[in-house]
Amino acid sequence: MRHFCQAIIARLLVASITTGMASLNHAQASEAPQAAEAATLLYLELVVNEVSLRDLVEVRRDGESLIVTLGDLMQAGLLLEGSPDSQVDANSLPGVTASYDVEGQRLMIQADPDLLPRQTLNSRNRVQPMRAERDAGGVLSYDLYMTGGTEQASSASLWNEVRGFNDFGSISTTGVFRFFEDYKGELNQEYLRYDTYWALEDQESMLQFRAGDLVTGSQVWSRSLRLGGFQISKDFSLQPSLITYPLPDFSGQAVVPSSVDVFINSSQVYSGEVVPGPFDIPSNTVINGLGDAEIVVTDALGRQVSKTISFYVSNELLSEGLFDFSVEGGFLREEYGLSSFTYDTTPVGSATMRYGLTDWLTAEAHVEGSEDVQNAGVGGVVKLGNMGIINTSIAAGRGDDQGLQLGLGYQFSSRNFSIGVQHIERSAGYFDLGRQSGSPLGKRSTQVTGSLNLGNFGTFGAGYFRVEDNERDLSEIVNVSYSPRLWEGVNLYASANADLHDSESMNVSVGLSIPLGSYGNSSVRTRYARDGDLSSTLAYSKSAPITGGLGGGLAGTWGDEKFFQGNLNWKSRFIDTYVGAYGEPSEPVVWGEARGSLVFMDGAVFPTNQISDSFALVSTNGYEDVPVLLENQLVGTTDDNGHLLVPWVQSYNRTNLSIDPVDLPADVSVEETRKTIMAARRSGVRTEFNVALSQSAVVILQDSTGKPLDVGTVVNMDGGEANLYVGWEGRLFLERVEEETTLLVRRNDAADCKVVISYKAAPGTIPTLGPFSCSE
Repeated sequence: MRHFCQAIIARLLVASITTGMASLNHAQASEAPQAAEAATLLYLELVVNEVSLRDLVEVRRDGESLIVTLGDLMQAGLLLEGSPDSQVDANSLPGVTASYDVEGQRLMIQADPDLLPRQTLNSRNRVQPMRAERDAGGVLSYDLYMTGGTEQASSASLWNEVRGFNDFGSISTTGVFRFFEDYKGELNQEYLRYDTYWALEDQESMLQFRAGDLVTGSQVWSRSLRLGGFQISKDFSLQPSLITYPLPDFSGQAVVPSSVDVFINSSQVYSGEVVPGPFDIPSNTVINGLGDAEIVVTDALGRQVSKTISFYVSNELLSEGLFDFSVEGGFLREEYGLSSFTYDTTPVGSATMRYGLTDWLTAEAHVEGSEDVQNAGVGGVVKLGNMGIINTSIAAGRGDDQGLQLGLGYQFSSRNFSIGVQHIERSAGYFDLGRQSGSPLGKRSTQVTGSLNLGNFGTFGAGYFRVEDNERDLSEIVNVSYSPRLWEGVNLYASANADLHDSESMNVSVGLSIPLGSYGNSSVRTRYARDGDLSSTLAYSKSAPITGGLGGGLAGTWGDEKFFQGNLNWKSRFIDTYVGAYGEPSEPVVWGEARGSLVFMDGAVFPTNQISDSFALVSTNGYEDVPVLLENQLVGTTDDNGHLLVPWVQSYNRTNLSIDPVDLPADVSVEETRKTIMAARRSGVRTEFNVALSQSAVVILQDSTGKPLDVGTVVNMDGGEANLYVGWEGRLFLERVEEETTLLVRRNDAADCKVVISYKAAPGTIPTLGPFSCSE
């Protein structure tokens, strides 16, 4: 305030001096018309490109020159060269125009945008990740499947996963029990183990540690392996808000204060204000392929300047400086799915790395080996401006023989067109660990895929796949598809595929997909094969509601091929069950399935739908029938013990859980009805809503004469410092009342007095007590 007053006084003083000097100059000019006009010292408000800086600067007006200290303009943000102490004519500076506003006592500077500081709008700062939680507990998941028929032996399988977790990570083992009849009709049984492992994730460093059965990392041009051993890898999914591939930055400039709007592919993605000068707008929009961005700058008068730029984004690239890797060591797993504990005895190792050298170049490397096999390769992904990306690789492998592998690919995608080409060539002696374990490698492979978006006329797609092995056996498959949208939700689809080396392999199918809203979906399809087979299929399906209910499906095929299938699905919050049949009408096969999970947490067991990732156990402190919502969608109500298990929580993502307290008893309070949690991978979080008896009451207070206390009278409860206020008719609401509560009434027109209240809880109600007289 003091500076503002000083500025006003200075401005008035300068105006007075200026007026006086102007009068004096006028008089002198009258007496001596030939005399030169004297220089004038002014203190003016500085305005740069219509933005007032609310600072007074010293200006010497000498004829048409406006001489200022260069440092004052630098301090205002102008990017000028020279000594800050030098005196310069503002109009002599390149890109600067200055004028003197006599009426407003302002120095008006108009500078080219290049002379103003660059500003960044819409910062790409990521949302700070929450700390993921993992409470101690366990999960037993199961999937029981049984089948049998008149011409098929009966069998049953019970897939299961046993999982435990705490702060030290999670441990899991999966397998299947099989029960089947042999050709003699005797019942046999076996157990097959799939995977057993321990895993721990470090969210901050985005590292994952795993020991046990695992799958190695790989590149597009290398192969994954199953090992029993250890693994350390980068896992960007631990921070889902991190975008790992480079996004475009948009730039522009504003001459005066303006608003800026950015449209990507005709959709608005940013709107904000900008001060004069150049600006950058980093994109936060997740896109892929070729796109167009339009930047529109609008000033206060509605004048617009716009420009359109094209850009290309590929999620195959890593942003500059990002490093992705996976390192493993152990023993090759053999006969996976056939044997429980078959491992090779030779130790092997593998390492896979990707690094973003620049936003247009990502380097790749992969090495793997054992005592008998060594393999190493390098590659890269390069962005070709707006023309797409290419990937290239070279690898050398040595085992019983040695050889090279070369890879080259190209990808391009846009809103209306996409194409992908990938070719790999190998010499006959090329070896990797997969070949050592019995998985053959082809000599060369080529695949070409493309799609064309025809707008209202649908989408066309085509693919060509060619594989040749070292024995010169050749497979060439071509497929084409076309899918137009006919009207609201109804789609036509047509496809054809053929093996170019098998004249009888071609088949063509045409169908319609018809949505029925809440009643499900239906479809009809006709298929024709080159060998003359012609068949048609009519199908209907309806998914069971996520919160529980009935679903199912029915399909029938007639023509040269006769086949039917049907099923009913009953889904509850505890289990998901199916019964069905399929096959030829004369030889049906019937089947049944039941799947779900048992959760062990909080000293209890909770049956629920099958948990594939994480879950939340909601607790309301024993209050039953409380509605629970997941992302504002009702998922169930709490049970007799005040619990509801939510089995659909996505790990390392913010999850919003809430309860609806509207039907809770009147004397129950809830501290908060909404909580945001983040669960660690394949674990559970106990989420407690503090629902409790409030022991509330309304008391009626009066003075010694029986008159209700005045509205607004201050009351303290049991000597507390919090002020309570009396309402109409002497009524006072008390949120928590003990069996005996003392109130101190502070009166302005009389001495303070006390009220002692005796209270007995009446569950489900908020009683009205009194009246009580206030005594001194």
